[in-house]
Amino acid sequence: EIALVQARKEIAEFGERLEKMFNFIKKLEDPEQSRKYHKTLSKIKKYEQITDNMEMEIAKYLTKVSEGEISHDSSKKVRIMLKIIDDMESVGDAIYQLSLVYDNYKQSSSEFTDFQVDALHQMYRLINKAFKEMHRNLNMEFKDVDIEKAADIEVQINKKRNALRKHHVEDLKEKKYKHKTGTFYSDLFSITEKIGDYIINVSEAIEEYQESE
Repeated sequence: EIALVQARKEIAEFGERLEKMFNFIKKLEDPEQSRKYHKTLSKIKKYEQITDNMEMEIAKYLTKVSEGEISHDSSKKVRIMLKIIDDMESVGDAIYQLSLVYDNYKQSSSEFTDFQVDALHQMYRLINKAFKEMHRNLNMEFKDVDIEKAADIEVQINKKRNALRKHHVEDLKEKKYKHKTGTFYSDLFSITEKIGDYIINVSEAIEEYQESE
């Protein structure tokens, strides 16, 4: 049990690192941070490697714990935690993908419209809300977690993605921006929505534990 409490702390720290990594994406777009652009890109890559290592180390630790004599409940917690860190590692991968798309956009000299910039920021704010809820759930006893708020944020993220996709198709028809610019834009909001999927998976894994009690 003490070993699992320690694993929970490591997983909570993993979540905090992921949000910090995600917030670097917003720094890439900040004109005031332009001199630090390449440094921020490097940080994102470094964080992606750190999150990979964290997932591996926690998985190794949990596997070792499960090889000992543990209760049925502890065994369920180990299984759920392994699912959680797998999705969290996927969050790190997706954030890194976002940085690559954004860098390609910057190198292409494409220019997003004010609407596109604002739309992406709206998506990012929703992801920050999702992270906040994920952190809350990870820092509670699994049996006490209520994922209703996390699920509601996930619905908001999906609705926003659907609205942006529809608007994007209409804007392309009206030639409001070049197709290449549109591709970068749709990649960014689509990957951001995927991050939301992985984040809600974390809370849903906890709910799965509750249902199997």
